[in-house]
Amino acid sequence: MNKAKRKPKAPEWTEVESVTLRALPYRPTKRLRRTAEPSYGQRGWRTAQFQGDDGTLYERERDGEYERWWQITEQRGARKKLLYKFIPPKKDLDFGDTLDRHDDFQFLVWALRGLVDEADEQKTFGSIALTDIRSELRNLGDAVDHLGAKMEALRPVVH
Repeated sequence: MNKAKRKPKAPEWTEVESVTLRALPYRPTKRLRRTAEPSYGQRGWRTAQFQGDDGTLYERERDGEYERWWQITEQRGARKKLLYKFIPPKKDLDFGDTLDRHDDFQFLVWALRGLVDEADEQKTFGSIALTDIRSELRNLGDAVDHLGAKMEALRPVVH
Protein backbone atom coordinates (compact mmCIF):
# COMPACT_ATOMS: atom_id res chain seq x y z
CA MET A 1 0.00 0.00 0.00
CA ASN A 2 1.44 3.32 -1.09
CA LYS A 3 1.20 5.90 1.67
CA ALA A 4 2.57 8.80 -0.37
CA LYS A 5 0.69 12.04 0.03
CA ARG A 6 -1.76 12.72 -2.74
CA LYS A 7 -2.46 16.17 -4.06
CA PRO A 8 -5.87 17.36 -2.98
CA LYS A 9 -8.32 17.41 -5.83
CA ALA A 10 -9.26 20.95 -6.86
CA PRO A 11 -12.90 21.63 -6.10
CA GLU A 12 -15.13 21.93 -9.10
CA TRP A 13 -16.58 25.35 -9.82
CA THR A 14 -20.08 25.47 -8.41
CA GLU A 15 -22.79 27.68 -9.80
CA VAL A 16 -24.43 30.01 -7.31
CA GLU A 17 -28.06 29.01 -6.74
CA SER A 18 -29.14 31.49 -4.07
CA VAL A 19 -27.88 34.87 -2.93
CA THR A 20 -28.73 36.85 0.20
CA LEU A 21 -28.41 40.61 -0.26
CA ARG A 22 -28.37 43.66 2.00
CA ALA A 23 -29.49 46.91 0.40
CA LEU A 24 -27.02 49.76 0.81
CA PRO A 25 -28.21 53.36 0.88
CA TYR A 26 -24.89 54.47 -0.63
CA ARG A 27 -22.17 53.37 -3.05
CA PRO A 28 -19.41 51.51 -1.20
CA THR A 29 -16.46 53.81 -0.57
CA LYS A 30 -13.92 50.99 -0.87
CA ARG A 31 -11.88 50.41 -3.99
CA LEU A 32 -13.85 47.92 -6.09
CA ARG A 33 -12.96 45.66 -9.00
CA ARG A 34 -15.44 43.88 -11.22
CA THR A 35 -15.69 40.10 -10.81
CA ALA A 36 -15.91 37.53 -13.59
CA GLU A 37 -19.55 36.79 -12.75
CA PRO A 38 -21.72 37.36 -15.82
CA SER A 39 -24.02 40.39 -15.78
CA TYR A 40 -27.70 40.04 -16.27
CA GLY A 41 -30.68 42.32 -16.57
CA GLN A 42 -34.09 42.36 -14.97
CA ARG A 43 -36.92 44.84 -15.35
CA GLY A 44 -34.65 47.35 -17.07
CA TRP A 45 -31.85 47.16 -14.49
CA ARG A 46 -28.43 45.83 -15.58
CA THR A 47 -26.55 44.03 -12.83
CA ALA A 48 -22.81 43.62 -12.25
CA GLN A 49 -20.84 42.14 -9.36
CA PHE A 50 -17.82 43.77 -7.69
CA GLN A 51 -15.32 42.78 -5.02
CA GLY A 52 -13.70 45.12 -2.51
CA ASP A 53 -10.02 44.96 -1.56
CA ASP A 54 -11.05 43.20 1.65
CA GLY A 55 -12.92 40.45 -0.24
CA THR A 56 -16.43 41.77 0.38
CA LEU A 57 -18.80 41.17 -2.54
CA TYR A 58 -21.17 43.83 -3.88
CA GLU A 59 -23.78 43.95 -6.61
CA ARG A 60 -24.67 47.05 -8.59
CA GLU A 61 -27.92 47.56 -10.46
CA ARG A 62 -27.91 50.35 -13.02
CA ASP A 63 -30.71 51.87 -15.06
CA GLY A 64 -29.58 54.90 -17.01
CA GLU A 65 -28.37 57.46 -14.48
CA TYR A 66 -29.70 55.59 -11.42
CA GLU A 67 -27.75 53.03 -9.41
CA ARG A 68 -28.66 50.71 -6.56
CA TRP A 69 -25.97 48.97 -4.52
CA TRP A 70 -26.29 45.72 -2.58
CA GLN A 71 -23.87 43.92 -0.33
CA ILE A 72 -23.82 40.17 -0.87
CA THR A 73 -23.98 38.60 2.57
CA GLU A 74 -24.27 34.95 1.53
CA GLN A 75 -24.07 32.75 -1.57
CA ARG A 76 -25.12 29.11 -1.71
CA GLY A 77 -24.64 26.48 -4.37
CA ALA A 78 -26.06 23.03 -5.01
CA ARG A 79 -27.60 21.30 -1.97
CA LYS A 80 -27.37 24.63 -0.09
CA LYS A 81 -23.59 24.40 0.15
CA LEU A 82 -22.20 27.65 1.56
CA LEU A 83 -19.96 29.28 -1.05
CA TYR A 84 -19.49 32.74 0.50
CA LYS A 85 -20.46 34.41 3.76
CA PHE A 86 -19.76 38.00 4.78
CA ILE A 87 -18.19 38.20 8.23
CA PRO A 88 -18.16 41.77 9.56
CA PRO A 89 -14.78 42.93 10.86
CA LYS A 90 -14.40 43.41 14.58
CA LYS A 91 -13.71 47.04 15.44
CA ASP A 92 -14.01 49.35 18.40
CA LEU A 93 -16.74 51.95 18.07
CA ASP A 94 -16.75 55.34 19.67
CA PHE A 95 -19.67 57.64 20.36
CA GLY A 96 -18.97 59.58 17.16
CA ASP A 97 -19.73 56.44 15.13
CA THR A 98 -23.03 56.11 16.97
CA LEU A 99 -23.93 59.72 16.19
CA ASP A 100 -23.02 59.21 12.52
CA ARG A 101 -25.27 56.15 12.26
CA HIS A 102 -28.15 58.06 13.87
CA ASP A 103 -27.66 60.84 11.32
CA ASP A 104 -27.80 58.17 8.59
CA PHE A 105 -31.14 56.93 9.96
CA GLN A 106 -32.54 60.46 9.99
CA PHE A 107 -31.39 61.06 6.42
CA LEU A 108 -33.01 57.82 5.25
CA VAL A 109 -36.34 58.85 6.79
CA TRP A 110 -36.09 62.22 5.00
CA ALA A 111 -35.15 60.47 1.73
CA LEU A 112 -38.14 58.12 2.00
CA ARG A 113 -40.42 61.08 2.65
CA GLY A 114 -38.95 62.74 -0.44
CA LEU A 115 -39.70 59.63 -2.53
CA VAL A 116 -43.29 59.60 -1.31
CA ASP A 117 -43.70 63.32 -2.05
CA GLU A 118 -42.24 62.81 -5.53
CA ALA A 119 -44.59 59.89 -6.20
CA ASP A 120 -47.50 62.09 -5.06
CA GLU A 121 -46.41 64.99 -7.31
CA GLN A 122 -46.09 62.68 -10.31
CA LYS A 123 -49.43 61.00 -9.49
CA THR A 124 -47.69 57.61 -9.58
CA PHE A 125 -50.02 55.96 -7.10
CA GLY A 126 -52.54 58.58 -6.11
CA SER A 127 -52.49 60.45 -2.81
CA ILE A 128 -54.94 58.11 -1.07
CA ALA A 129 -52.69 55.10 -1.64
CA LEU A 130 -49.74 56.99 -0.16
CA THR A 131 -51.56 57.91 3.06
CA ASP A 132 -50.62 54.63 4.78
CA ILE A 133 -47.00 54.99 3.72
CA ARG A 134 -46.88 58.54 5.11
CA SER A 135 -48.35 57.30 8.39
CA GLU A 136 -45.73 54.54 8.67
CA LEU A 137 -42.96 56.99 7.82
CA ARG A 138 -44.20 59.27 10.59
CA ASN A 139 -43.94 56.29 13.00
CA LEU A 140 -40.46 55.49 11.69
CA GLY A 141 -39.39 59.12 12.13
CA ASP A 142 -40.72 59.09 15.70
CA ALA A 143 -38.77 55.89 16.42
CA VAL A 144 -35.55 57.44 15.07
CA ASP A 145 -36.14 60.55 17.18
CA HIS A 146 -36.76 58.34 20.24
CA LEU A 147 -33.49 56.53 19.50
CA GLY A 148 -31.73 59.91 19.40
CA ALA A 149 -33.11 60.75 22.83
CA LYS A 150 -31.84 57.43 24.21
CA MET A 151 -28.42 58.06 22.69
CA GLU A 152 -27.86 61.05 24.93
CA ALA A 153 -27.82 58.62 27.84
CA LEU A 154 -24.98 56.74 26.11
CA ARG A 155 -22.86 59.85 25.68
CA PRO A 156 -19.57 59.42 27.52
CA VAL A 157 -18.81 61.85 30.30
CA VAL A 158 -15.94 64.15 29.30
CA HIS A 159 -14.05 65.92 32.08
